[in-house]
Amino acid sequence: MSEPEKKAAPRPRRRAAGKVVGFTPSGGGRPKVAVTGGSGYLGARFVRALAARGTWDVVVLDLAPAANTPSEVRHRFLDLNLPHSDGTVYRILKEERPDVLVHLAGLRSPIRDAVYAHELNSIGTLNVFGAAGEAGIKRLIHYSTTMVYGARGDNPAFLTEDHPMRADVSDHFVRDSVEAERHCRDFARRHPDSKVAVLRFAPLLAPERRDYRIRYLEGPVALTMLGYDPLLQWLHPDDASDALLRTIDTPSAHGVFNVAPDGVLPLSSTLLLFGTASFPLPHGLAYAAAEAAWIAGLATAPSRSGWSRACSPG
Repeated sequence: MSEPEKKAAPRPRRRAAGKVVGFTPSGGGRPKVAVTGGSGYLGARFVRALAARGTWDVVVLDLAPAANTPSEVRHRFLDLNLPHSDGTVYRILKEERPDVLVHLAGLRSPIRDAVYAHELNSIGTLNVFGAAGEAGIKRLIHYSTTMVYGARGDNPAFLTEDHPMRADVSDHFVRDSVEAERHCRDFARRHPDSKVAVLRFAPLLAPERRDYRIRYLEGPVALTMLGYDPLLQWLHPDDASDALLRTIDTPSAHGVFNVAPDGVLPLSSTLLLFGTASFPLPHGLAYAAAEAAWIAGLATAPSRSGWSRACSPG
């Protein structure tokens, strides 16, 4: 084609005002919260409550979205037991840029595969907090349990957040929760400009919840220890979700917080309310019988975890 026949290339069209319009992934500039384990029992409840406010963008990091997840909540696949999951978490956090990271992922009942449970509850928390540090996340909320105080005979009836964590070293399930809290503490030490809130929840109790405690309480017979009637506290799931919302609403929240109801209920009274007969045994025999039942697949938890509820936060 000769020179005069060349057509001029079309010039790009510009907006009337001639301004560059930026793209905001979080949608409208609202703050964003990322929730690991947001499809679990408490996580799904919390996500629905937060989304109903309409003031936060919510993204769930989990294996699959919950069946009743609101349509405006986005889901990102995350399996903390896969190799290099810390890199996956880092990539997601860098892409999503959340203002708050809520870590709820983890097993809430003991399982026989202790290695899998350790990788998820302890190493998974290590990977999440490590990735959060690399991604520059400044606010983190971690789910923990009051069982980290340990079932000790010299524990006071009511425990404060200052009480040391003294879980039985042979109780792998609770020990993983203690290790997870230590990962949180190490993160806070390395990142003093970040806010880390650790919520130690009392056991949740609801008709639809089917964890190992409920199966123990509603069984035909409950093994108990002779002369041992621990004081228990049971938390409603709505109160647990409200505690997470209150923490979200408090940017200065930092440190450890017990989340427990007022008052206590002895184990004997709890069994009476469930209509379950107790079968008291001497301590040594009770532990042996419970452990044998766990090994045989008849019990809901190992003997140590089964009686690790003998403390009431104040």
